[in-house]
Parts: sequence; C-alpha cells; structure tokens
Amino acid sequence: MLSTLLIRNLALIETLDLEMNNGLNIITGETGAGKSIMIGAVQLLFGKRADRSLIRTGADFCEISAILDLRDDLLPSVNQLLDDNGVPSCEENQLIIRRQIREQGGRNFVNGAPTTVQILKLLGEVLVDIHGPYDNQSLLKTSHQLQVLDDFTGLNGQLTDCRKRYDEWRALKDKLAAAEQESPSPELIDYLNFQMKEIDDAALQAGEEEELTARHEVASHSHQILQILDKSQELLSGDEDSATDLLGDALRGLMEVARIDAEKGKQFCQALESAIAIIQDLDGEISDYAGKVEIDPDDFTRMEDRLGDLRRVKRKYGGTVESALSHADDCRERLRKLEHFDEYRAEIEAEIAVSEEKLRDQATKISAKRNSAANKLGPQITKKLKLLGFPDCRFSIGLEPGELKPWGFDQVEFYFAPNPGEGNRPLRDIASSGEIARVMLALKTVLAQADRVPVLIFDEVDSNIGGVVANRVGEELRRLGNGRQVICITHQPQVAAGAHCHYVVKKTTKKKRTTTQIVPLSEAERVKELARMLGGE
Repeated sequence: MLSTLLIRNLALIETLDLEMNNGLNIITGETGAGKSIMIGAVQLLFGKRADRSLIRTGADFCEISAILDLRDDLLPSVNQLLDDNGVPSCEENQLIIRRQIREQGGRNFVNGAPTTVQILKLLGEVLVDIHGPYDNQSLLKTSHQLQVLDDFTGLNGQLTDCRKRYDEWRALKDKLAAAEQESPSPELIDYLNFQMKEIDDAALQAGEEEELTARHEVASHSHQILQILDKSQELLSGDEDSATDLLGDALRGLMEVARIDAEKGKQFCQALESAIAIIQDLDGEISDYAGKVEIDPDDFTRMEDRLGDLRRVKRKYGGTVESALSHADDCRERLRKLEHFDEYRAEIEAEIAVSEEKLRDQATKISAKRNSAANKLGPQITKKLKLLGFPDCRFSIGLEPGELKPWGFDQVEFYFAPNPGEGNRPLRDIASSGEIARVMLALKTVLAQADRVPVLIFDEVDSNIGGVVANRVGEELRRLGNGRQVICITHQPQVAAGAHCHYVVKKTTKKKRTTTQIVPLSEAERVKELARMLGGE
C-alpha cells in the first residue's frame, strides 16, 4: 500500500504531504486543478523519464518521496530484488523511495541508498499498475491482447524458455544463410589456403618475439656492451692496481693482525677472502657473458629477418601471435566446411530440424495453456461486463496458429458483441471509447485477482460513461479496493460515492502564484463535493 506521498516543487504543487489508505481512494476536483499531477508523481517515483520542465518555476529542484507498506507475501520477492541490486532490504515491511530531479541530472534513493532509474522501474513492475485514458487504445492492439492473456495465464517461465529456444533456432537459420552465401568457389579456397599457409609457414610460437626482441637489443649494442665489460674486467682483475690486487694486499695485512689478535684477525680475513672469491666469480661470469654477446653478422641478419616475419604476420592477422594462430584455425575450419560443403549444410539443417522441433513443442504447450486460459478468461470478462452495463454481451478470445515467434505461434484476437443479435467481431472494429473503457476495467478487475500487484491507479477510467453504468463502475472499483489499494481520479459522482477515502484537488492563486493542493475530505465535506460534481451546491 502507498501509505505516504510527499511532493516538493512539482509543477503546481509547492508542498504536499499526503497520507493514503487501503481500499478505494478517490481523487476529484475541478477540470484543470491538477489532479493528474499526483499520478505523474507516482510514475516519476517508479522510473518514468523526468522532464525538467516539471520543476516548479523559481525552484532549483523537485522531489518526490513515498513510503509503501508491503504485505508479508510480497516482502520476500521485493527484498530479493533489492538484494540482487545492492540495495538495503526493507525494515518493518516498509519500502522508502525518494527521487530528486534537477535542471542538470538528479538522484534516486531506495531505503536510503543511492540507486538507478532502472531499479525504480523494476520495483514499479512489482508494486504498481497505472492505467490512464490512453491505455484504452493499447487494448485494441493484438500484441497487447496477447500480453493480457499471458498475464492471466502466468507463462513467465515458459515464455523465457520459448524465447531462448527461438533465439537458438534463429541463430542456426542465420548460420545456414551465411554458409550458403559463402559458396565454395575456387578463388575463395585458394585465398583461404594462402592465408593459412602464410601463417603456418611463419611457425609462430608464443613468447618467441619477446625472446628475439631481447636478444636483438643486446646484439645491436654488442660493441658498446663489450667495451664496458672489458673496462670492468680491467678494474676487477687487471695487471695493475686491480680490485683483486688491492684486496690481496689488504688480506696480507690482516693476516699480520691475526697473528696478534687471533679471534678478530681471523674474522676479518675470512670476510675479505669471501669478497675476493665473489669478485673472482664475477670476473668469470663477465668473461662467459662477453663470449655470448658477440654475434656472427649472418646470425644477426637472420635474427632481424625472423623478427620482421613475425611482426608482418602479426600485423596482417590481428596484431598478436594468438590472433594470427586463431585466424589460421578459422581458415582451416572454413576450408573444411567448403571442401565438405554439402555435408556441412546437412549438419546445420539437421540441427535446425531438431531445434525447430523443440521450439514447436514448447510453443504447442504454451498454446494449450493459452487456449485453456482463454476459455476461462472470456466468461469472466463477460460476467464483469454484464455488471458494467452490457446485460446481453459476449466477450471471447480467439487464438489462431501463425508463424513461429519468440512467444510461440499464437495470434490472439479479442472479440466483443455488446448487444444481442450481433455476432462477435474484433474489439478494434466495434468498440466505442466508452465501451473500450469498460472492457479495460473488466480486464483490470479480473486480472487483479490473478496477480499480486498491491496498488492499482486509474486515471479517468470512467471517461465517456454516465448514469447507471457509472454506478456499476463505482461499485466495481469499490469491490476491487476490498483486496488492495485502488487510487482513482474521476469526474463521475457515482464513482466517487463508492470511495473508502475521498480527496479533493484545489487550485489557488496567491500573490500571482498558482498552487495545487490535495486534501482529504470529511464525511460532511464529501457530501458537498459530490453535490458540486452533480452540479449543485
């Protein structure tokens, strides 16, 4: 239930703190007072695209907040949705939503945590069903009629499976079409063979280029390196004043110390001997390295040629060794398919046949459920329509097989005969605006029993009706409000009379600024408002 709605600086509303109740909540007011602003606020709260022009003139931003009290049976699914998207769970069965809209951007919060418009939309799909005047026309579209039937049937899981099977089937058909476009011409086979051979002849190996590059870097600077190494060896172990000679002199001095102070002298001598040994080992390693640095000119040329080949093949086939090898594998696979094209095509066709059989089997099961549901939904809608002023009407749902689609193969059509003696005809061909509004209301009331959406909002669903029919509509809306929260904007006093709670929208002008307010009515105030709607005082 939408228990609290707070609005700041939205269109004509400067400040609104509205407490709502369960049951049928009726909103009335003069034409142009701003009744639909509240509906727009709820739509914004649940992810409708924000129009900056809605910010009240002179304000920097507008803000809509709401507290929803959730039923125990809805709480687990809502908390799961929140948890999946990193949003804190509801506390004490309350969901708190806030949306702020500014000239540049905006912010959204659920249970105090920042979130996205997409999360608001997901919550709206679970919690609120908003129906306005323009929705009547959507009911004339067969695609919407199919959706209505599927909502009643409860096919969510099976439709997901069907869509998955359809995508697999289409992918195979596209694969066959692509294969047939690539006919096995001699030119194509030669071209693929050339590319594959060029890559294979390069004998690419992972890591080879890096190793060759490092060796090439050393070889190209070999003269400089050898000069440095030669100088280093001269300093370490040369004939005059080398590090080894100087350390040898120091060692002989320390041996004299050892004859005087055996403990410390021996310690010093051992440390210096270790240093001399390290220098001698280093000198040997430098000699070995110097022998490897110098490279034969022919070997250097071969190294440069190999690097050039590697880089050329890489550049031509994707930029890496892995991409070039992958391209060669692709060439091999395409050649295999082309050289055995008939067999390859037969393989795909066999896969398509299996995939289509699975898809048709799933679509047939879905169709059977739809037909069963249509046989139940049609009489239920007829029963509701009889209460709404069509005592001798007939409403039925027809299904015909068509092409395979992601939702199966059924083509759905709603048929309606509002008067006795008339045959059933498609709803789009015969229904007036008043008739279609009542059909939509009948559908909503029947479908409301099949789903768990706790808040239903109707914006002038009773347009183009009056008299006894308006009475029936009011009774039906009140009955619908017995099991959930219904919010309805209406101009019909007969509908407003059935409210559990009644609110009036008032527009006032003060200091050349217009403001809209929505206030709850007492019983006495309700009588006056109903009288006004009837044209009295």
